[in-house]
Amino acid sequence: MGYFFGGESTIDGTSSDDRQSDLGWALSMGIPITRNFGVKLTC
Repeated sequence: MGYFFGGESTIDGTSSDDRQSDLGWALSMGIPITRNFGVKLTC
């Protein structure tokens, strides 16, 4: 799980109050097939 924030824009030296933020997640699983080969599933 991760969270990010930031990104304030300025136009002609005047800053806008448009800061962005978001929350994200990911899930991954690795399955070994042989000693040197495996499969990774990510969503």
